[in-house]
Amino acid sequence: MRNRFFLQQVGRLAGAITIAVGALLFVLTAPQSSSGAPGRAPAVESAAITPLISYQGRLLNPTSGAPQNGTFTFVFRLYNVAEGGAALWTETKDIAVSNGLFSTLLGDVTALPTSIFDGQNLWLGVKVGTDAEATPRQRIAAVAYALYSDNADRLDGQDSTAFAAAGHIHDDRYYTEAESDARFVNATGDAMSGSAATPVLSVTQTGAGVSGYFTSTASYGVVGETASGAVGVAGVRGAAGQPGTIINGKYGVLGQSDTGRGVTGVSRDSNGLYGWSTNTWAVRGEGEWGGVYALSFGAGSDAVRGENTATSGASWGVVGTSASPTGRGVAGFNSATTGTAEGIYGSSSSTSGRGVSGYAGATTGATYGVYGQNASANGGAGMRGDSPYVGVWGSATSTTGTNWGVYGSTVSASGYGGYFSAPSGGVAGRFVGNVQIAGTLSKSSGSFKIDHPLDPMNKYLYHSFVESPDMMNVYNGNVTLDESGAAWVELPAYFEALNRDVRYQLTPIGGPGPNLYIAQEVQGNRFRIAGGAPGLRVSWQVTGIRQDAYAQANPIVVEVDKPVEERGTLLHPEAHGLDHSYSLDARLHNTPFNQASMQDVGVAAAEAQKAANAAAQAVPQAIRR
Repeated sequence: MRNRFFLQQVGRLAGAITIAVGALLFVLTAPQSSSGAPGRAPAVESAAITPLISYQGRLLNPTSGAPQNGTFTFVFRLYNVAEGGAALWTETKDIAVSNGLFSTLLGDVTALPTSIFDGQNLWLGVKVGTDAEATPRQRIAAVAYALYSDNADRLDGQDSTAFAAAGHIHDDRYYTEAESDARFVNATGDAMSGSAATPVLSVTQTGAGVSGYFTSTASYGVVGETASGAVGVAGVRGAAGQPGTIINGKYGVLGQSDTGRGVTGVSRDSNGLYGWSTNTWAVRGEGEWGGVYALSFGAGSDAVRGENTATSGASWGVVGTSASPTGRGVAGFNSATTGTAEGIYGSSSSTSGRGVSGYAGATTGATYGVYGQNASANGGAGMRGDSPYVGVWGSATSTTGTNWGVYGSTVSASGYGGYFSAPSGGVAGRFVGNVQIAGTLSKSSGSFKIDHPLDPMNKYLYHSFVESPDMMNVYNGNVTLDESGAAWVELPAYFEALNRDVRYQLTPIGGPGPNLYIAQEVQGNRFRIAGGAPGLRVSWQVTGIRQDAYAQANPIVVEVDKPVEERGTLLHPEAHGLDHSYSLDARLHNTPFNQASMQDVGVAAAEAQKAANAAAQAVPQAIRR
């Protein structure tokens, strides 16, 4: 039985739903004992975290790829094996899906048993409706800070036994008052030194921990240096609040903070922070939520600016990379609600340059060099191109297989997979080569256009299509009657399978044939002519109405009422002596594709009816007749 939906997980495809999976492993912390060693600070009790797993996904129709809407029954199971085995936990819930997207918390209906999160490998299985469980199962992985959860009741990896209580007794690890005189700097600028790993100078107070100020214009307020080659060391280290784990590395300056700023730089006329490197990144940020954050509030200023002055080589002003299956190497957001606001803007001055260039290096899968999305249903576009020459250029470079230079599709019953317009009198579309249409072609007129056979270098020749209210096929030819004044006419082997309501026309050639008639109608894909003189040539024509499966399922409806939103408009108002404002194009497509008219589009049915009635009253009486 074929699945009704399509399930995509991180891994190979199987099942019936497209779900882009994101799951976060929670951390369970059991309460700790408040007792401690004598003279030591008591351990802090830590509260248990509610065992929930965040889960999001996308649900698509497997045939059309259309996003699903509605409420669906999901079954989630946890296993300790990737295939087979018995479920350790099962939860069934109904989840609302909107435009294919859904989100839920695993464990909010059936509690997750904390005992199964004991370090063993776990896999998540997902089942939708009556479909089978999707494969492969999704392995549950830990986020970075969850790996550090076993250090939650420690300080820098040490438990309470490593620290002195408030009423501690001095030992050889602490300086006496006499010793401090030789250890600390006085007003004249004494130097300090020490050979132990403990700090030579430690300052704790409610103001600045260490403050440096130098009145000379040729030196520094505070200087920090380290000769250590070990990772995790820094010439100067500053911390605010309770910072997290130090990333392995060596630092000239290290700043840490839990909720504030690890390092802040401020400048009135130059750079707040400046980095320089000859072989790697001058400034680099790493973080679980964000690596680098920049904020600019000056008009015409840049929050982040990347500049590369190299005149050769593969060099970039800004580079972004991501290893996440759902991540983005570079993401731009603009929160302005008016104006021409760009999330990402790119420009190039090169005669062969690209303002924005995208590249998808995977050799399989549905990948995109550049991908655009638009949430507006009223006049927006996922991607738009403007140019004095080519607005949007598509090219498929593969020399094998089925590929497309430009591909467009729509899931709306009244939408357009592609829309082409030339309101100024140009050609809306030009196709050089064969054109295939899998559906009904509707047109205002039709003709062939060829080089004129009598003057091909200077003229064109046009012939109109033959039109009919029926889906009619036409067959014709000439036949010579035999000695009995009759003849059989053979038709294609598919004639009777394709045609019904057969009609005949006979015309004698070279002499009268008043008694010509159809002696035998089509049977066995042939018919018989009789009643003529022996040797008389007869021109015949047979027509039939299509009765194939597609024609029966999609008959031509000759006369139809215009939809409400199209009433009061004309396909060709200029043919009736009216201007472009009466055109269907002006009514339905006054979007960025038609800059001259930016009126509201997609109004409700009542508003559309009101506008249609008003427009119909404005059409001249002669046109309505």
